[in-house]
Amino acid sequence: MSGPAPMNRLLIASLWLVGVLSAVAPGSGSADEIVLRGAGLFDQGVIPAHVQADMRRLPQPARWRAGDPIKEIPQRKGVPRDHIAPETARQPRGGDPLRMLNNRAPASSGGRVFDRPLLNQNGAGFTGVNPPDPVGDVGTGHYVQMVNGPGFIGGTQVLIVDKADGQEVANFALGDLAVGSGTGCTDGRGDPIVMFDSTVENGAGESPGRWFLSEFTLVSLCIYISDTADPTEGGWSIYEFFSDSGELPDYPKYGVWPDAYYIGANEDGDTFGTPGRMVYALDRENMLQGAPTRPTQVFEAPLLAGFAFQTLQPADWDGATPPPLGAPGIFVRHRDDEVHNGGSADPERDFLELWTFSVDWDTPANSTFSGPTNVEVADFESELCGLTSFACVPQPDSERLLDPLREPVMWRAQYRNFGTHQVIVGSWVTDVVGGSADIHGVRWAELRDVGSGWTMHQQGTVSPDDVHRWMPSIAMDGAGNLAVGYNVSDAVSVFPGLRYTGRLASDPLDTMPIAEVTLVDGSDANVANRYGDYSSMNVDPADECTFWFTGQYNPTSQWSTRIAKFRFNACGDPNFTFRGAPVELEACVADGDVTLPDVTLEIGSFDGFSEDVALAFEPLPVDFEGAIDPAVVTPAQPAAQAVADITVLSTASSGDYDITITGTAAGVEPQSVALAVSVTDAVPPVPTLQSPGNGATAVVLEPLFEWSAADQANSYLFELATDSSFNNVVASQIGADTAFQASFELDPETGYFWRVSPSNQCGTGAIASAAFTTGVAPGACASGTREVRYFADDMESGENGWTHAAADAPDTWTLQSLDSNSPDSSWRASSVTEISDQRLVSPQIVLPEDATSSTLQFFTEFSIEESTSGCFDAAVIEYSQDDGVSWQPNSAVAVLDNPYTGTVENNAGNPLADRPGWCGIQDWTRTAVDLRGLEGSNLRFRFRLGTDEAFAQGDWLIDDVVVQSCEPEYIFSDGFED
Repeated sequence: MSGPAPMNRLLIASLWLVGVLSAVAPGSGSADEIVLRGAGLFDQGVIPAHVQADMRRLPQPARWRAGDPIKEIPQRKGVPRDHIAPETARQPRGGDPLRMLNNRAPASSGGRVFDRPLLNQNGAGFTGVNPPDPVGDVGTGHYVQMVNGPGFIGGTQVLIVDKADGQEVANFALGDLAVGSGTGCTDGRGDPIVMFDSTVENGAGESPGRWFLSEFTLVSLCIYISDTADPTEGGWSIYEFFSDSGELPDYPKYGVWPDAYYIGANEDGDTFGTPGRMVYALDRENMLQGAPTRPTQVFEAPLLAGFAFQTLQPADWDGATPPPLGAPGIFVRHRDDEVHNGGSADPERDFLELWTFSVDWDTPANSTFSGPTNVEVADFESELCGLTSFACVPQPDSERLLDPLREPVMWRAQYRNFGTHQVIVGSWVTDVVGGSADIHGVRWAELRDVGSGWTMHQQGTVSPDDVHRWMPSIAMDGAGNLAVGYNVSDAVSVFPGLRYTGRLASDPLDTMPIAEVTLVDGSDANVANRYGDYSSMNVDPADECTFWFTGQYNPTSQWSTRIAKFRFNACGDPNFTFRGAPVELEACVADGDVTLPDVTLEIGSFDGFSEDVALAFEPLPVDFEGAIDPAVVTPAQPAAQAVADITVLSTASSGDYDITITGTAAGVEPQSVALAVSVTDAVPPVPTLQSPGNGATAVVLEPLFEWSAADQANSYLFELATDSSFNNVVASQIGADTAFQASFELDPETGYFWRVSPSNQCGTGAIASAAFTTGVAPGACASGTREVRYFADDMESGENGWTHAAADAPDTWTLQSLDSNSPDSSWRASSVTEISDQRLVSPQIVLPEDATSSTLQFFTEFSIEESTSGCFDAAVIEYSQDDGVSWQPNSAVAVLDNPYTGTVENNAGNPLADRPGWCGIQDWTRTAVDLRGLEGSNLRFRFRLGTDEAFAQGDWLIDDVVVQSCEPEYIFSDGFED
């Protein structure tokens, strides 16, 4: 067993610089492609330990019982020091553009064995740890499920069942398999992953495939490779790979690839002197032989702005056909450009990034990590209760909100090679309604490479109603059908449960029309905000048709897990494919009948299917006419074609119409193509502007603009300008919404003009416009008054009478120059892992009796640990009128600008318990506190940072403190007469 080896960091940093200088032409979406050359090596190879065990004889873990301790795996709480904030505020958006398309597709059945699972049973039950991280995979004879177990801070519990009948075969703690190995793997902490490496040959007469089991310790990744395809007995090779950073390699996700086991982790190794996220390549060839590995190779992927937690998901190879010879490993992450590329955000599209790891095991200096290749996806929204909150999904009868896990493409990013094309499928969570409503839906995508590079083949959103859907996992069977499983919950009646849906390869693109199947309903709210962290959808390698799915649900307030298997009837059976385009059409009948653009129908053959397909409209709506030519088509590969002609008569009423074209053939189920036709007969009338009203004054600096819907309008152009001619437009939006929320502050005491133009296919309607004037910024002086300062300190000339201490040690307040608002220095206090009360006290400040509209103003930046409902650690402001003998809190209502963010929890020892305060993450922000009522006082102000005894997140910084008032701006100081 070998540990981390010293690295030549100067050499590695130089190689990183070479990579940066190797940047090529920018790709789509304002992300430049880069090529990093020369992998870092953080070990000299790992010598495995070999064990022989019958897993059926290992001791079973003790079951959790009421009253036993409940532990929570340390969360990805807060924002690390390498966090990059978004360039600009998120752009306002409407609802998910793919949601309606999916919901308008006629619901269909996946067949009896899809709609009614072949197996549906409980897996591992509550182990006393949140979250469970349920994961599984299926081999030749067994299904293996793993969850976080009842070890010191987790560990991993392994359940093996017979895949034919679901009967338990073995149940043990993974660390028990390492007893006597001489490794640190007996101290496993969970975050498990299991994979069945299905193509590995094991010799004549032996079933193919090897099992890959993993968990992490606090400093390493422990990987167990079986000698055979049977996970219940035989030999295992145990490899312990120490993390590049020497710290917890958080949220590691693996992918099988011919030349390596690739890993992405939420870990900043700082190998190259620049914060990033780690990607690893492990020596699969030698690990499958039980031999010492060649040195493990590592690169650091550049960070995205906006997310604190982030990782790249490696593509995981399924199926018998490998990737093309020499193909590099692939990593996937999503990029919501309103969050990650704020200055160049495109409201119509976001991106999936593909990165490639080309490993040279003989000469690591030749290894490269390249990307991103940007694949456009329809716009999605990753801001769910903000960008850093770990609590967003509601539950009935509970104030506890669940973790949305908005940041990664979820486990797995599955890869298949069909010969004619390669496929990667992935899924993640998105806000389907936009803004602050935060309804979670599942976004999925299928990427294809037909030999000329990766492109989007299809994408969609699963959200048939306002129930929240999140924690997805997606997979494709050997026939090209897709299934996705996920959690569900809402605030009213749906407790956390599990459902799934899917699509046949022959279904219309961009839809999952298979009727949603409830795997298991929840019956209670989860008591912890930590939920799932991932689920797992896998395909049986024995038939390439049967899906296996596992995830968390709640039969009580403590979680359980479910294991299910199901398949499509159509998998492996000859059939035809049926698609049409375009599927969304428009007509304006104001001037007479309208012939719509031709709808091209494609009828393909799957697995040699050759029966004729009869094409026909379902009964057309009144005032519609249509014909299909030819009406009977023989499926072919490439697909045969027919054309549907549709005419909308002038007598048609305005509205939305659904049209269905059905294909029928002998021996198989009918298939259909759904068309959506929008009809209007006039341009929309002028809308009514509601707020801000015309002539409004003292309007808030982040106003909500609202207007009434205009008849037949299907979109509105909103524009906000500083001039009545709209030559200087400062914000705009095109969409179906009848509201616009400004995502930035307008200038105070400034006149603005706004207008709305309604449109439909008949044209643009009359424009409604209005003007308003903004009010004064909180703490600022209005026109006709002048700023009078009684105290000002920019922290640039020493401590100047400031003092600091701590009621509970330690006192970390320091005047430092690493970070400031302006220009160089600021006060900083650090969070600590013990109960503390750290106080920074200002010099005495005299506030005259005749001061008018007086305020305390300062700039602050913080990264302070928040809880699911408030704050664990917090910062507050207080004042004293008796030279520090007694102190009073500045109330929440007195904080005029940058208000307190939450209330301090009262169960963790924080001395500020039950008080409102600041926590979470915030860049430098101006803060104003109302001092009215304190005139005529000698004041001191106290900045207090209170912490509990658990986690230490970050810092609180204070700069540019001012006490001022706003006095009348007199032309003359007195009258003309004496």
